[in-house]
Amino acid sequence: MHIKELVPGTDDRMFIPGSTGSGKTTLIQKIVIQKHKQEKNTIIIILDTGRQWESQKQTSLRYKKGVPIELTTRTNLKSLSPEWLWVYRPKFPSFTDPFLPKLFQWAYDFKQVCIVVDELRRYSKGQTIIPELGFLITEGRKNHVCLIMGTQRPASIPLIAITESQYFAVFQLLKVGDRQRLGDEVNPEFYIPPPGRHDFKFWKVGMDKAILIRQG
Repeated sequence: MHIKELVPGTDDRMFIPGSTGSGKTTLIQKIVIQKHKQEKNTIIIILDTGRQWESQKQTSLRYKKGVPIELTTRTNLKSLSPEWLWVYRPKFPSFTDPFLPKLFQWAYDFKQVCIVVDELRRYSKGQTIIPELGFLITEGRKNHVCLIMGTQRPASIPLIAITESQYFAVFQLLKVGDRQRLGDEVNPEFYIPPPGRHDFKFWKVGMDKAILIRQG
């Protein structure tokens, strides 16, 4: 299955859970790069709490294609161009970063934006999520806001991130409770983990069965 077939649409939500070292972040990066190539009018913003992405400062005279440019709290969001990838590194703890509500509200108002969240637990406390992010998850489709959301512990994040998603790439999850939540709420095939450490099961709404994708 080619990476193009995994990329969510302009108003979709994609959920990618997986334990540490499973390959979750690597897959997210591949999907983001492909989405950036495919969609010339979508502004892609990556929230990077784990410093997984190489980045460029906005003072650079020449930018490298495919390498995100860093956002700061002083960035004029109206100046963002879909030509480049953008990355913001939230202050710790991310749940209280004062810039994030502004960023999420702008994404909704601007339209045609994709927000990438590698670890959703950083932006929620149990079932409580940053209100503006929760609003994007449930209401952002009408304004073509796409969300790509990852987590190591799907049992510990707000349920709406799972139930509002249409695309799923599920890696190995060590905790039974994590697999059970996905099996109960999404697809019974997710009760059983993929066989290989870096393998994952891909399923989107409308498919009869999940597809096992092996990665060596």
